[in-house]
Amino acid sequence: MECELCGRQNANARVEVEGTSLTVCETCSRLGRRLDPMVVEMKGKKPAEIGTSSINPKFATIVMNVRKKLGMSIEELGKRINEKASVLERVEKGMRPTDALARKLEKALKIKLLDFE
Repeated sequence: MECELCGRQNANARVEVEGTSLTVCETCSRLGRRLDPMVVEMKGKKPAEIGTSSINPKFATIVMNVRKKLGMSIEELGKRINEKASVLERVEKGMRPTDALARKLEKALKIKLLDFE
C-alpha cells in the first residue's frame, strides 16, 4: 500500500494528521498521532448498530397481496410511507427491503415481515 503523504510503498501505520485519518509509512507516521488500527474516531456521529434481522422469505407476495386487499395502488402506498413507487415495485418483485423500509411497510399494512423464524 502507498503512503498517502509521500507515496512510498509499505504504508502500514494509521495516523491522524490535522483531523484526517491517513495510512502512512513509518517515516511519515511521526507527523501525526498514531491511531489504534481497530478504532477510528467518529466525531459527532453515533456508531452504527450492527445487527442481524431476518425477513419472511415470502415478503414480496405478502406486501402485494395485502396492498391489493386494502385497495391501495403502489403510488398511494408510496405517499403514505414517504417512499418512491419505483422502490415499492422492486420490493414487490423480490428485492429485499432495508430494515427501515420493512418497518414502514409493517406499520402501514399492519403485517409482520421482520424477525421471521
